[in-house]
Formats: sequence, structure tokens, C-alpha cells
Amino acid sequence: MESALTQNQNVFSGEKELMRLRTQNRLMHECEAPVFRELFAGRRGLNVLDIGSNNGEKTVRWFSDPAVAHVLGLEYNTLLAQQAQANYGDGRFRFCPCDVEDAEFPQRLAALMAEEGLEGFDVIYLSFVLSHLHAPEALLTLLRPLLRPGGCLIAVETDDAAASLAPEDRRFQDFLAMLAQDPYAGDRSTGGRLRAMLANCGYGDARLRCGAISAGPGEEEKKAMIFEMFFSYFPEDVEILLAADPEDARSAQWARWLEEHHDALRRAICAAPSRVSMGMSVVSCAASIERS
Repeated sequence: MESALTQNQNVFSGEKELMRLRTQNRLMHECEAPVFRELFAGRRGLNVLDIGSNNGEKTVRWFSDPAVAHVLGLEYNTLLAQQAQANYGDGRFRFCPCDVEDAEFPQRLAALMAEEGLEGFDVIYLSFVLSHLHAPEALLTLLRPLLRPGGCLIAVETDDAAASLAPEDRRFQDFLAMLAQDPYAGDRSTGGRLRAMLANCGYGDARLRCGAISAGPGEEEKKAMIFEMFFSYFPEDVEILLAADPEDARSAQWARWLEEHHDALRRAICAAPSRVSMGMSVVSCAASIERS
């Protein structure tokens, strides 16, 4: 079966998407930085597996810390993986195209680890990956034995059930309802289920490190960034869907809604008195210790 991640690779490697990625990275910094500071404090020689390394920018930013010795970045989009390797690949960082839902992935990962001399990882990082998989728990189960003693898995996913806008605006909920059906957006409830998923796969000490990205009065620039990260890509997805099937009634309905309401929604979110919060789960956990 073709992975949801491998569908239409070229769609998500354009300049607009890369600019959106940079905005996403800026917003996510406040959620993730405390986790990595704690993780790296007083440590050396860490091995990192970054699944969903994209174009390598965020991977290098987080894992250039002196605590980290080696980073293996896996990215389903071949063009982005090649770009990351060309720009950042060296003796410390290696980036490879890899589909984690391919039947040969376990063998592929084992071969890469052997090539790099890695017996396990101290950090496994999955950012916006699980929500796009057909079987996310299968991947989590596969990865757990690869965590070295004292190792940590960090997963990041959206949770639209935790999203809110004040003053309330019906268009906000209408938009989230459409986004939940966007085949390119993944399962946007994954963030709310992360800890349960990790427990089901045998991980322990799952802790929610961040639950939302929020902005209020006086934070107009941040609200504009939130709109860019969470709300700007859906119109492009609709264009792609209509190009693939001009007769699709649902996509046509979405296009009409966007033409009538998207700009008004942006104004409501970015207005000076507004308060917007987008659910964003950052969860850390460890491989459970088997008891005899």
C-alpha cells in the first residue's frame, strides 16, 4: 500500500511551503526549546534519529548542540532529503530519503544504522509524522527497542480539539471542520491521542511538554504567524484537489467557502483584541523498563 506520506511528493517542496516551514519552526521553538535544553544538559555523545527531517534546517538547528555526536535524518520527500544532505551532510549529520511505511523500512533502517556504526539512539524525534501514517503505532512499536537506556522519544502533533478563538467566530470552527477532511492535512486529532498511543506501544513516562501555541492582544505578529502556519496551506490543497478532479463537489464547495470567508477569518484571527490558541502537543517519553 502506498504511504500517505509518499503521495504527490512534489506538492510540498515549493518555495511557499518552505517559507511556511520556517514560520512553523519559529513558532515551535518556544514549545520545544525547554525540552531539548533539559535533554542535552550535562550530556555528551548522543545519537539522534530525526524522522521527518524535511530540508534539514530544523534538524541542524536543534541537534548542533555539543551534546549530540551523530544525527540520522530520514525524510520521505526525496527532493528535500537530497537538499538536506547537500546543504548539511557531513560526518555528524546524514540525511536519507526513506518511507517509514514501506515494507522494507526495518531492513533499510538497520542497514543505515550499520553504515553509521549506530547500535541505538538516545533521542528519537518525530515532528508531524505520525498524523500522516496509515499505521502510526506500528512505527512507534518498531522504534521502541532502538532507544538506548535513558533515551527519549519526542513526538510533535497538532490537536484541533484544543483550538480556540475569542471572540468566537463560526468561520473558525467551519475551517477546522474542512481541514479535518483535507487528505493532505493528516489526522489532526493525533496530538490529543499521543500519550495513549505511546502507552499502547509500551513507552513509559509520557509527559505533555506543550499543549498549544497561543497569542493574544499585543501579539499581532505572532497571530499572523499562527495564521500562516495553520491556515494558509488549505487553499493550496484545495487547488491541487480540484486540479486532480475538477468535478469533485466537496472540493468545489471548499473553494467557494474560501473565496467568501478566508480573508475574513484571517482578519478575525489577527485582530488586535483577539486571542487564538492552536492545539499543539509536544510529548516526551522513555522506553519502559521490562520487569522480570
